[in-house]
Amino acid sequence: MAEVVPFSLYHGTSTIFLASILETGLGGRNVVAEWRAVECLTRLIAVADNVFGNTPDWIGERYGLDLMARQAVTGAHMNFRHGGAYLSPTEVSAVRYAVTNTVGSEILSECVKLLRAPALEGEALSEVGREFPSILGLAAIEVEAQPLLLRLDAVPLAAVQTEQGVNPSEQISMLLSFSPDLLSTVGQQFNFELVEPFQIDPSQVWVISSTGYLGNPQSYELEPWVAT
Repeated sequence: MAEVVPFSLYHGTSTIFLASILETGLGGRNVVAEWRAVECLTRLIAVADNVFGNTPDWIGERYGLDLMARQAVTGAHMNFRHGGAYLSPTEVSAVRYAVTNTVGSEILSECVKLLRAPALEGEALSEVGREFPSILGLAAIEVEAQPLLLRLDAVPLAAVQTEQGVNPSEQISMLLSFSPDLLSTVGQQFNFELVEPFQIDPSQVWVISSTGYLGNPQSYELEPWVAT
């Protein structure tokens, strides 16, 4: 097995975090931990419970939010842990993540969504916002961040593990056995986690413009990111 991952890996994020990523490397900061995002989401769920009760829409949404709040890994190996920098072997998977999560992080995007919900306005929500000012600041941004795609080449094997936290060698061998067509679909289920920072080449950063459902490369366009 080579000393580096023998294919490119991709990460979806937003312009909100790009300056920090370029300065400290991808994975150089754990903003989810710094901003106490798990605690914030737990508090916001409690506020929403008092407002929405057992309404069907909230019960359906709450299930996934509760898995995030518990930082669970399900029996089907679905990963709801946050804070690490996760990488996909497929471009489209990272693009879908970046476009779906408006501030470049799933758990922070969910916190922002709840903080912005008109039905949750009130003292309880204001108190949560005051305790988590950085996350409240994200919710107050009027112009949405741009989604970004980052490509990482020649990532050292020692710098990654599987999404479930184990040695990546077996997963890499399996991915190498797939045809390109199969990799573009099945590969979306086999992600990696950085365990040490990786310096990003600014030329490997693209701004994503998407149209419609992100199921294939024809549903989005990439433009090179240009520093302003």
